[in-house]
Amino acid sequence: MTSSHGPIVVGIDASPDSGAALRWAVKQARACHRPVRVIYAYPWLEAVQTEQHIVSAPELSATTAQAHAQQFVEQAILSLADDPELSIEAVAIGGSADHVLCRESDSAYLVVVGSRKLHAVGSYLLGSVGQAVANNAHCPTVVVRAEPDPGLAAEVVVGVSADASAEPVLAFAFEQASWLGARLRVVHGWKSPIGPRSTLFPLEFSEPNIDELSSEAAQLDLAELIAGWQDKFSDVEVISEARYGHPTSILVEESVGKQLLVVGNSTHHPLIGTVLGSVSLGVLHHAACPVAVVPLATSG
Repeated sequence: MTSSHGPIVVGIDASPDSGAALRWAVKQARACHRPVRVIYAYPWLEAVQTEQHIVSAPELSATTAQAHAQQFVEQAILSLADDPELSIEAVAIGGSADHVLCRESDSAYLVVVGSRKLHAVGSYLLGSVGQAVANNAHCPTVVVRAEPDPGLAAEVVVGVSADASAEPVLAFAFEQASWLGARLRVVHGWKSPIGPRSTLFPLEFSEPNIDELSSEAAQLDLAELIAGWQDKFSDVEVISEARYGHPTSILVEESVGKQLLVVGNSTHHPLIGTVLGSVSLGVLHHAACPVAVVPLATSG
């Protein structure tokens, strides 16, 4: 799924959103002692962004385009380059951003991209690059929108289902909480006892009377699921919640004031491969903190 020794890769462009992504990636790299690889993907056959203006392809040779792009990405990390506690490199690569970042994910621990806030409260635009990378990256993808408030207590939230697919999601979430010195809140949504229990259900409905035994069973399932991880990460304080309701709504609510929200992505289309599921896509658009999407094993 991910390279245990790989760098944190962050994709940037000229937008303020990529500045937020770079700051988040640098903070994360310092916490987990990993190098940062800053990527500027430039489709030089169309245009190259320089600090002053857009230079169109007819004006550029491939060599000149590369030079402009490399200058841009090196300028972006100029204030960080002399930090003795940070290993950082800046690389300009010709190609579309989504393809370049997905290739980089083969050897990365994590890929970080930005997101753009809309006018509606709590709503964000997940651009084509962010969606494509979250769909196809071979390592976890973090989409950064609202940067965590440093004044708030550190807490990571992870949404899980009570089956084997939760393992890589929990592994990543526990690791992040440990490095950040954060409490981990494990959230598990469930439906009524008339259907399969112990799943995060992307269905929106309500039932006025929820059987107490079902609630207790869901909580027991969750406790069993995380027991081994608690033993492995004894430094992490864990709170677990089995809640009845729409998983996207629950996780968006839980994301307020948090450092990171972690979800899995296991939806598989037989023709186009892995695609964002309804829960992961919903939280990417509406969560109030950075969101990590962890790829899961799928079958055709």
